Amino acid sequence: LLPPAKKSIVIADGTFFLSNRGFYVPSPIFESGAGIVGVVLIIAILGVILFKRWAKKIQNETGKIIIILKQWTTNQEKTDCSLNDLNKMV
Repeated sequence: LLPPAKKSIVIADGTFFLSNRGFYVPSPIFESGAGIVGVVLIIAILGVILFKRWAKKIQNETGKIIIILKQWTTNQEKTDCSLNDLNKMV
């Protein structure tokens, strides 16, 4: 199954270890400036929520769906809305 602790499987240049005792990861050390990461994460989440609301509003008003990532489906109901189309709406 898994090797003993002294012969553990090393992952990512000694950052992670897997043995019969479990999976070991280093504990984070927060230094100065680490709070910025949290603030940026909160701003990103709020940005996604606001963008979703805006895209839903555009969809309800015009019927166009704002595609962020290329979808791998062949659904013919969805139309591609480019940035030029969005600029014309504003």
